[in-house]
Amino acid sequence: MSLQVVFLGTSGSVPTLKRSLPCVVVQCPPEQWMFDCGENVQHQMIAAKVSFHRRMKIFISHLHGDHVLGLPGLLQTMALMDRKEPLQVYGPSGLKNFLICTKETLNFGLTYPVEINEILSEGIICDQEKYQVRVIKSNHTVEGYCFAFIEKLRPGRFYPNKARTQGIAEGELWSKLQSGQEVTAPNGTIVKPSDVMGPMRQGRKIIYTGDTKPFAGFG
Repeated sequence: MSLQVVFLGTSGSVPTLKRSLPCVVVQCPPEQWMFDCGENVQHQMIAAKVSFHRRMKIFISHLHGDHVLGLPGLLQTMALMDRKEPLQVYGPSGLKNFLICTKETLNFGLTYPVEINEILSEGIICDQEKYQVRVIKSNHTVEGYCFAFIEKLRPGRFYPNKARTQGIAEGELWSKLQSGQEVTAPNGTIVKPSDVMGPMRQGRKIIYTGDTKPFAGFG
């Protein structure tokens, strides 16, 4: 799968004229994952052309203002833009009360379901077909977590010349082979993905730490 990392905010505690507060988005169409959500995130999303409507999971490292105060505004903006796609939010204990109190105080409704998942222990908090997200506790002054986005084993490299040798012309059949399907060549021969692709490759890993002192990490 195609991955792109977009830095929406890289400042800390106080924004600068050129840098917003912490927020990083990993894009993998048709999904995207947001790590932390500092203030002004909507403006940065517009500037970076990050979608307000795409399937999204948001991971909050800890409940300090510069990492989470952009979240209520983002949820409200998405509602004003008539988002329909469900949204999942992960973060430390207290996150649910924070969002419920903010929503009730500001009296805004949502046009889409929001699932709030409070992290209670280290380990895998999200396990999907092609990836998983693991957390460990950070070394900070408050409860906080570091996140590891881990891609599972991915298909081997595709070799176009091998496909052509097997009689498979560029087009739809190439896509099927790359997705793991057997295809039939024009001469009736069955071509397997292993005939035109290399061995499975190790998945990629992206780690987001938020605020922390040095520690052993994920290993």
